[in-house]
Amino acid sequence: MAVVALVAGLVVVPPAQAGSRGPQAVVSASGGTVTLAVTHGGRTVLRPSPVGITTERADLSSGLTPAGRSKRAIFERYRTTSGKKLDRTVRATETTYRFTSGANRLNLVVRESADGVAYRYELPQDTGAVTGEASAFVLPADSAAWLAKFRRDYENPFLRYTTGTAEQAEYMHPALFEVGGTFALITESDVDGRYSGGRLVHTGGGRFQLKLWDEKVAVSGALKTPWRTMIVGSLATVTESTLVDDLAPKSRVRDTSWIKPGPAVWTWLAGGRSVQQDLTRQKEFVDYAAARGWPYVVVDAGWYDDPNWRRTSFIPELVRYAEARRVGIHTWVRFSSVDTAEKRADYLPWLQKWACGG
Repeated sequence: MAVVALVAGLVVVPPAQAGSRGPQAVVSASGGTVTLAVTHGGRTVLRPSPVGITTERADLSSGLTPAGRSKRAIFERYRTTSGKKLDRTVRATETTYRFTSGANRLNLVVRESADGVAYRYELPQDTGAVTGEASAFVLPADSAAWLAKFRRDYENPFLRYTTGTAEQAEYMHPALFEVGGTFALITESDVDGRYSGGRLVHTGGGRFQLKLWDEKVAVSGALKTPWRTMIVGSLATVTESTLVDDLAPKSRVRDTSWIKPGPAVWTWLAGGRSVQQDLTRQKEFVDYAAARGWPYVVVDAGWYDDPNWRRTSFIPELVRYAEARRVGIHTWVRFSSVDTAEKRADYLPWLQKWACGG
């Protein structure tokens, strides 16, 4: 079977020039399946890895026929209230590869920028709920890998492995790899609640399969999935990249005047739950923040363990103490305490009262 190579970009850049252009995607179709690889500086960082998506009424991971492509330049500017940089400039090339499978259509949208490669699926027609993605990331077996075992609360340490020896298990986003001196951070962007979040399943041999949280993702009408995102380059590139932000949609929060970001003293690592129940220690942390001009102290899980916390909590006193030193108090609240309108109506007025000095 002949291989139809669809290279992201109209011109194939010789290896000697590839590094100056940043990472590049190479999309290939053969035998009805499609793969995506990533190169950087003439080196293959991500080996040809499967792409595709399955739904209740269509398998768009096989039987695919190329149906053309289009390309456009992306240039955007936006401003954030916090982060690595406040003013952002986005320059990228976006190539849309169109495929058909019977009466169904699949668009694979690939973006290349100086700091990475990302792709997403677009389904122009309604084919029912999504049941999974073929998306996977195949790294050389001798690559260094910094991975954290998957937990739904995202509270696991990142440990160093090699892709070949890493346990066949589920791992969290992001996942960092080093391939011959080039780093690749695999994560996702534009996950807004309408589509399932993902995690990585190492199936062996350096292949990390994307697994969705939900067995079925409800879809009505056309679909655009989140971006499967790879930040590629030096460690500085990975650290300084704003690619995940760049791919995300514009904020729907129109009034941002109440958002006042800043560094906070987070006290959990100083003693866990017991420290969150100790007013004296929390006042010490307020003094520590005030001495450094830091605007916040975070009181983590456990401050509410007394069933009568509404009447017995020390938080109002701590708020007054902190306010006198120009430090704000953030309190950690378990989501299950505020996950309905009724719970929020019961819970949040107390926090508001305390914030106002009550």
